[in-house]
Amino acid sequence: MGNLLGIIGRWVLRNLLSLVLIVVVLVAAGAIQQEVQNYLLTRDAIAALKRGQAIAESDVDSLRKEFSARAGRFKKEGQAALVTRIKALEQEIAQKSSGRGAPPDPKICVLMGGDACDRYFDDLKRAAQISFLAHERDVLMGLQTALAVDHGARELMRLGQVHVAVYAQYQNAESAVSAFKRANPFWWVPLSRASQRLQPLDQERGELFVRNKGAFDAFMRQKTVLDTLKKSGAVVEKWDEQGADLFQSLNFEIRAREEIYRQNWVARFFESAHKVVPTALTILLGILLAPPAIKGFLYFVIAPIASRRAPITLLPGVSGHIEGVPESLTGDAPRRKVSEVSQSVTIDQTQELLIHPEYLQSSAMHGQMQTKWLLDWAYPLSSMAAGLFGLTRIRTSSTDTIVVSATKDPLIEVAVLALPAGSALVFQPHRLIGIVQQKDQPAPITRHWRLGSLNAWLTLQLRYLVFHGPVTLVVTGCRGVRVEPTGRGRSINQAATIGFSANVAYSTLRCETFGAYLLGRQELFNDNFGGSPGFYVYEEMPHGGGKTGLFGRGLSGFADSVLKVFGV
Repeated sequence: MGNLLGIIGRWVLRNLLSLVLIVVVLVAAGAIQQEVQNYLLTRDAIAALKRGQAIAESDVDSLRKEFSARAGRFKKEGQAALVTRIKALEQEIAQKSSGRGAPPDPKICVLMGGDACDRYFDDLKRAAQISFLAHERDVLMGLQTALAVDHGARELMRLGQVHVAVYAQYQNAESAVSAFKRANPFWWVPLSRASQRLQPLDQERGELFVRNKGAFDAFMRQKTVLDTLKKSGAVVEKWDEQGADLFQSLNFEIRAREEIYRQNWVARFFESAHKVVPTALTILLGILLAPPAIKGFLYFVIAPIASRRAPITLLPGVSGHIEGVPESLTGDAPRRKVSEVSQSVTIDQTQELLIHPEYLQSSAMHGQMQTKWLLDWAYPLSSMAAGLFGLTRIRTSSTDTIVVSATKDPLIEVAVLALPAGSALVFQPHRLIGIVQQKDQPAPITRHWRLGSLNAWLTLQLRYLVFHGPVTLVVTGCRGVRVEPTGRGRSINQAATIGFSANVAYSTLRCETFGAYLLGRQELFNDNFGGSPGFYVYEEMPHGGGKTGLFGRGLSGFADSVLKVFGV
């Protein structure tokens, strides 16, 4: 009953979590869809408004040119022509303004689009035409006033000149009367000769006084009229300022939409992406071109230099013998394969087997098993890098046989290489899965650096690890392990090499074709062996399961190159 309830509970919980996940996905998808729709609508609205604005401004420029041409022509006309044109303008303004409702709203263009947007810009163009006509009317009225003012100014100047002349005559008459009075002291005696002679002079002075006053009054009246014309004249502003008011609502709507556009995360993403696309393309181009360029440099420059270097012999005085191998090489070529899917390893009471746990298939019940954390504490980093840690150590009190096999990879085969005393093998520990050695005498491992060798730096093989006999090495290889004699000189793909006798002459040769190296089908160098009698060990298929191609094996290939530098 409890098991049934548990099954039902898990089923309900699993489906409830699925429901929650579906709801979250649908809500997120809806939000993303809404943001994308808002982005597209806002982008299209801004484009439509700016496109219409450009057309409207072009039409306004045409109207401005027509207005300037007409205004310049009517400046040369008289009052009658100005009056006629002003009446025609007022009639045209009234005709275009009839039936016109509220000012056009750009939101109609944004919300409805299509024909509504076309009608909005038509209304905007008509509003611009009305504004131009009204402005032209005001300008012509200003010209009318200016003409009246100009005429009044000329009349005022004439009246001033008349007043000056009459006033000068009056001053002369006044001087003549004063002089006569000074010359005739008894001018005031009635009916006297002096009084009679003074009378016409005095009468002339009086007439000139009246004429002077009349001229002055006429001058002042004209001045008053002129001042009134100047004050009542139409004050005409520049149409550019009025045009700014005409496009104010449109500009405000465009700025508002642009602000909404900037706040949309879809727009921000596309704008940011647009800014970095050139840089991204440059980086991508570098990524695409750098590997072929580097490979070309290595193949045509570095590899020929390395191939011309003299071979190296690590330990010329040791033996290159591997127990049992010469007999297996006396037959046909297929017998050179020394590996099987499973191998039996025999140890006695004086020996111990250190084996990787996943390759231990079967062993005797009476054997003693312990954990050996590192293959050799003198090489802790190399042991860990090669995966030789957490090994199983097997000891027995009698002769015992242990079966070793790859339990996880069907392409891996196992080989057993026995080195007698005095024999040494340069070996890459990452292919080592086990070792049989004396209990009281662990297999000696020596390191050999070649820091002073140009060839070592060119091929990035600065250190070599050499295993000395007596020792038995349990090794693996993809699709099998082969052992071949060096003879008069043999070469092999460097990626397949597992080890070689320490007494042979080792050198590198550039691979035969650049295309195979460029496409990752072959390593840059082939290992070449010759000189003293010895053997080299290699696997059938290098880099089993590894990635090949133009760009190599990525981080895995980089890690292998680093391990290769230290002989691991």
